[in-house]
Amino acid sequence: MLRADAIAGADDVLLHIAAADARELQDLLRTLPRIGARRVTTLLRLGAVKTPAPVPARP
Repeated sequence: MLRADAIAGADDVLLHIAAADARELQDLLRTLPRIGARRVTTLLRLGAVKTPAPVPARP
């Protein structure tokens, strides 16, 4: 797991996960109910649409 963020909306947490292959991802997803996940939605990142911009500094 690379990152976990609390989010607003129907879901509570957004996990950023890197897996070597589909099997490793599936194995990891199967562990989530053991730590309290009741529902899991999976989205696969295909690529960047826009690169991250730096946060502007306040004067």
